[in-house]
Amino acid sequence: MSEQLKIITFQMPHDEFYFLGKEYPRDWHTKGMDVWQDFNDSGGWDMVTKYRKNPAYTCQVVNHLLEPNGVYMTGTFVENMTEVPKGFVLGKFPAHEYLVVTHEWHTDWNLMIVEEAAKNVQIPDGYVSCQAEDGSGCQIRLIEVEHKDPEKGSRWENWLPIMKENGTIIRK
Repeated sequence: MSEQLKIITFQMPHDEFYFLGKEYPRDWHTKGMDVWQDFNDSGGWDMVTKYRKNPAYTCQVVNHLLEPNGVYMTGTFVENMTEVPKGFVLGKFPAHEYLVVTHEWHTDWNLMIVEEAAKNVQIPDGYVSCQAEDGSGCQIRLIEVEHKDPEKGSRWENWLPIMKENGTIIRK
């Protein structure tokens, strides 16, 4: 990509949601695992297509806390699930507020520019980062979303959980 994409940051409250996916160790890459190959081979993309809540979200990853080291969950936001497919997990996450770090809509999404920007993002005044491992009660470390729109193109989003400085987690 020859041009530098503009980084965009905004706050977003999100209602309680369900996430259907496959769980992998948070450190899967250091264990020599091929998460995407496993996801593909297990019919993951069919599940994403069949059950996803928002067709514009083509791939999502939730990095959430399950003792002791956390879980990397690949899948999709879903609703109205009556049965969980074999080999998949249905996670329920409470309403929460996120700081979304992304880039402008473009024909190619740029994962690395967003990942780097998310590491150095300025948390809004009156808020603090709410990471799953900090004891704040947040279940999520990070949500990653590939967002596609036929007219606009694509963008990669990192959703970072945030809360009021006084420790209040924003829930609807």
